[in-house]
Amino acid sequence: ANDADAPQLGSSPSVLTHLADAASAYGLHDDWIEGDQVRGVVLQRPYAATALGCLTLDNPVRLFAVAVTQHRLFEATVISAIVANCVSMMLWRPDFGAGDPLAAALDAADEAFLYVFSAEACLKVVSLGLAGSPHAYLRDRWNCLDFLVVAFSWVSMGVTSAGAGSAAAAGALASRNTVSQFRAARVLRALRSLKVFPSLKKDVECLLESMHHVVRGYAVLLVFFLGFFAVLGLYLFGGKLRYRCAEAGPGGEAVTPLVLPEDETDLCVPPQDRWAWLPGRDCPAGLVCADSGANPNSGLTSFDHVGVSMLTLFQSLTGEGWSAVAYMVMDSTSPLFLLYFVVFMLVGFFVVLNLLLAVIDDVYHQLAERYDERVAVLAALQAEVSEEEARQRAAELELELWEAEAREA
Repeated sequence: ANDADAPQLGSSPSVLTHLADAASAYGLHDDWIEGDQVRGVVLQRPYAATALGCLTLDNPVRLFAVAVTQHRLFEATVISAIVANCVSMMLWRPDFGAGDPLAAALDAADEAFLYVFSAEACLKVVSLGLAGSPHAYLRDRWNCLDFLVVAFSWVSMGVTSAGAGSAAAAGALASRNTVSQFRAARVLRALRSLKVFPSLKKDVECLLESMHHVVRGYAVLLVFFLGFFAVLGLYLFGGKLRYRCAEAGPGGEAVTPLVLPEDETDLCVPPQDRWAWLPGRDCPAGLVCADSGANPNSGLTSFDHVGVSMLTLFQSLTGEGWSAVAYMVMDSTSPLFLLYFVVFMLVGFFVVLNLLLAVIDDVYHQLAERYDERVAVLAALQAEVSEEEARQRAAELELELWEAEAREA
């Protein structure tokens, strides 16, 4: 038989070019791709040629980590540990005594969970690498969250151990409040369960990415809007909210220091600022309107300078307590200034905030379409790789048949 008639092995140049372009566009440019086999282990995702600078993929330690992390029971075990850890955190109470058996059991369980999550992180770092390749452990934002939670948990354990070592350290370093604050960081472990639900994971990622885009453009509009009304309020209401009805002295002047009613929002208009028509609130008989030197709500509701004025308006923009602020201003100036808050709420609450929601919705849907397109391209890429492998295998079988016929001839 003529060797020229033998089937030629190889892939279609157009298919290989398409695969290379798609792999480059979507970050699949590691030395090992999904579907490759290394010592009988079928890879289920791309891997770098080396991890941690020295572990090749055929290294027994790394190959063991790859086999463990790819096993179908690995993720199920981790999720089960996350759920159990959440249940144990819900059982914790701040009034646990020193010898409480439930507290001791929860502490032991929490330590066991920490070892489980630390082992998971170590296995993934060994199999994927730390941060050197596009698919390394810390290149995934969810893995970054896992890493931070594990790090906080180890710090919490260190603080608790240091406090148990000496009574002095227990009072200064590992107080109950300090340990409780570190325990609160462990609640973030529950967020890892989002990875189990692909649709929910897509929604969270797209929402966070849309907020990243919106903040850069929308924040300028929001600051300009609040700044405009804050400066206007500064010139209209600056210093007005400090006036209260106080007890009058023998000569009709305010008693110093001022004796204020229990209601610190008992605002009034001083005589020199009173309008002839539509005046603000006047003090009852026996009281005089005087400058108390303090603004309502411990100074948080004020128009005395731009910063606190913007804070007051931002709170009003949320729809929480804006009418109370409007009543304060009307009492200390004139009911006519209700128009200021009506315009502010109409434009701000019904236009600016709804514009924010519209922008978030638009950006979210754009990112969701890009996410779905990426998933579709990766699925098509995987299908083409499988089809190319099938053609390669068919060519190999055809070559084997041709060689067998050649030997018989």
